[in-house]
Amino acid sequence: EISVTPGVAMNENCLVDGSGLSQNLLAGQEGMLLITAKDLYGNLVQHGREVFNVTMLGTGGNLRWLGLARHCDQNCVGSAGCPCLSVELGLYALQYSVKVVGTYLVSIRRNNVLLPGSPHTVEIVPSFVVTSRTTVMGCEDECAAQQEACRAGVGSCQGCVCTLLTP
Repeated sequence: EISVTPGVAMNENCLVDGSGLSQNLLAGQEGMLLITAKDLYGNLVQHGREVFNVTMLGTGGNLRWLGLARHCDQNCVGSAGCPCLSVELGLYALQYSVKVVGTYLVSIRRNNVLLPGSPHTVEIVPSFVVTSRTTVMGCEDECAAQQEACRAGVGSCQGCVCTLLTP
């Protein structure tokens, strides 16, 4: 019987995916980055010793450290702050949110070397927020139901993106 154990992760074989790479992530909404660590031969590296450093560069040139992606294993799942609740075991994950609208560059590094595709351009767009003094202009028909739900304090208020004018 032959047993094959994956080697160390190779940057050029690692894959990055998830909602955190969206071109239209709503301001304040959590984005998820998923990293699949693979060795030289494309085997999934599941040992959890890899370190993926994630940073974000804003339009104003401000660099923000988002954190280290956590390994999704039995120790993480179910623990406080674990982003891996609905993620395949063996992957690495990081959740983040940005409240300022703009274009950002998200970079993922291992051993201070960018992973393929990094930096990724992420666009943070306005989210739908309703207060008693908010007027939605130009999309009343699209936002009416969402507006009522938000006033009543029911459900998510991020389903409709409109230009907001507040007196």
